[in-house]
Amino acid sequence: MRNPDMACGVGARWVKGRVFEVKNMTRYLTPFILMLLLLTAGVGSLHLKRGTIGAPPTTIGTKEGTRGGLPHVNHLAADPWNTQRIFMATDAGIFISMDGGRVWHSYNRGLKTLSVGFIAPDPHRKDVVWAAGRDGGLYRSDDGGGSWQPAGEGIADRSVTQVVFHPREKDVIFAVGLQGGVFKSDDGGKSWRAENSGLEEKLSAPQAISFSYLAIAPVAPGDKPVLFLGTSAGTFRREEGAARWEDVGGALRGIGITALTAFPGTGMLMAGAAFQSGVFVSSDGGRTWQPRGGGLEKDTVHHLTLDPADPRVVYAAAPPSSGIIRSADGGATWRQANHRMKDAARGRILAAVPGTGGTLFAVTGERINWLYRSDDGGLSWAEPVAAFPPLEEVRSRFRLARPD
Repeated sequence: MRNPDMACGVGARWVKGRVFEVKNMTRYLTPFILMLLLLTAGVGSLHLKRGTIGAPPTTIGTKEGTRGGLPHVNHLAADPWNTQRIFMATDAGIFISMDGGRVWHSYNRGLKTLSVGFIAPDPHRKDVVWAAGRDGGLYRSDDGGGSWQPAGEGIADRSVTQVVFHPREKDVIFAVGLQGGVFKSDDGGKSWRAENSGLEEKLSAPQAISFSYLAIAPVAPGDKPVLFLGTSAGTFRREEGAARWEDVGGALRGIGITALTAFPGTGMLMAGAAFQSGVFVSSDGGRTWQPRGGGLEKDTVHHLTLDPADPRVVYAAAPPSSGIIRSADGGATWRQANHRMKDAARGRILAAVPGTGGTLFAVTGERINWLYRSDDGGLSWAEPVAAFPPLEEVRSRFRLARPD
């Protein structure tokens, strides 16, 4: 049965916290108001979307004549269970595309904030999705993003920056708090506890330390997973079951980490470093690190994405100088991968779609965002699927849906 909260066509009207049907909406509206609604929705068909916080009718994404759009995009994620479903976290809430990125709809029912910084489908549970609001806590959806429930009981930090899933244990999940460190759940996210032994000095430092990225090193049969935590003051390592986090030190001592990823099946890790320090690579499970430039020596890498089909292929976002770049040799050398992109140097977000053989999504721009799709591993990109307007415009659309 189709979920009535996932789509709603003409013939419904909305109030905050309550939706009801009318047989003929047009008889109650003046021509002026009808025109206003059509302009609000953008060129094309009018789609009415439900949601708390007064979500307006919002459809974006048709390349031809698009008027509607999104505010600042914070994160993209592809569904490992459905190659056509793409998730987007923005400053206007959560948007989902069910057709490979062509049309997007807002799904904010249950959220207490519209500023969402992270979203991730659960690789172990179909239709379970996790989202983190900026200063809004952690949320879980059990219906593919159609509705959301708070899921951060035990997480002391309201600003969750990332959720990471154990590669083998489906009930083990980790969450990173921006200033609260690492939290772990052993029951699929029903409850959480802090896992910060060894990080006390950083947590209590007079100058705030940011905890941003967590990666789990590739797990060989019989090996214990190794966790790596990237912070604004360096990188920390901990074997699963160990009592304390340890400072990796060496080449990464005191260097702020802006991206972190692990290469499956290789024992290799890669970290993006702040202050135009390029990338660092470890080939021994994170015990030692070496700078690996290949053209990135003076860039700050904000995002790293691995090709699901080829672990040698790495994509990076390094705004505001290089934008989207690509390596075919594990990061030894890099080349531009932003041909014909608008605001190409500000390419900053990437998502690879598993099981497609090279489908990628990328976001460029700051104030105005552009969404691109590539079907050949970043060698070429489609024209912008949608241009996203400033946040103020989208906020005004939300206000239009609220009762006076």
